[in-house]
Amino acid sequence: MINQVAFWKHEPVADQQATSLTANTLMFYQQTGGDFVKLTPAGNYQIADRGGLAHWCNDPLGRRSFIKRFIVKPDDWYTLSDDVTAFEQEIVTAASLTRQELPSAVPLYVTLFSPVTLAMMLAGPEVLSLHIRTAPDAVAFAITQLKLSFIKLLNLYSAAGVDGYFIASQHCSRAILTKDDYFRFAKQSDDAVLAACEKVGDTILHLHGQGIHFGAVPKVSNARVHYELDSANPTPESFRALTQCEAVIGLPLEVWQNPSNFAKHAADLLTRFSQKTALFTAPCVLPLAVDNAEVKAWIDAIRLVLD
Repeated sequence: MINQVAFWKHEPVADQQATSLTANTLMFYQQTGGDFVKLTPAGNYQIADRGGLAHWCNDPLGRRSFIKRFIVKPDDWYTLSDDVTAFEQEIVTAASLTRQELPSAVPLYVTLFSPVTLAMMLAGPEVLSLHIRTAPDAVAFAITQLKLSFIKLLNLYSAAGVDGYFIASQHCSRAILTKDDYFRFAKQSDDAVLAACEKVGDTILHLHGQGIHFGAVPKVSNARVHYELDSANPTPESFRALTQCEAVIGLPLEVWQNPSNFAKHAADLLTRFSQKTALFTAPCVLPLAVDNAEVKAWIDAIRLVLD
């Protein structure tokens, strides 16, 4: 394995159509030159056609805000199907178009949100937690449907030539689910979709947020694990004692904005994670305001350090 560096941004407005999402994704790659390209659809793309309503309200990271949730009462969970929706198909088309335009040597990754994260989007964290306690069978049914849909979508991406998968798991935080609820309702589907992704391409598991459950980190897997290096999350030393997985190192934005510190921070974290190499990126998605020329400068600068 060699050191890698790559970044990605949301593409609000452009992410609603395959052609515009493709064009913006290719432009970002051409202007920054990372080691791979990640297609980053709207955060709600897997549930946009399943109900509820979300808009981009000028969030600085390009995230969409939920105006209306689909799941209100327990019986709503039973209405979910395992179909791949029309909007998901639109993003598959974007993946296919992007793959066709990229040089064959440049890997293409795509974001997939895990089933319980999708359930959280459909209901909101509070309703999801309530229904886990008051209507567990309904929630379990929905998670199964969302898992089956995830795998169907994954297979479409694989057929479109996607090389790697970025599994975004936003439900693995103690702020969202208790430890017991995580293991009862999320762990099984998390493991299933991770295994499915690993079968068809390189996989990065992104554990989003603070206070992530250690149990969400697989002990043995070919997947790389990306989480925020926050005081509420595992230290690099704790992570390495917990798992054999390679860590993706997300340097804070203030580090990226000071290239003179790259050598120190990169060497320190590689030592602490007990790794010789890593993928270096941001803690999560880049702010929209960061200029692409600045991102290219970061990539060029850290390559000099890592080489």
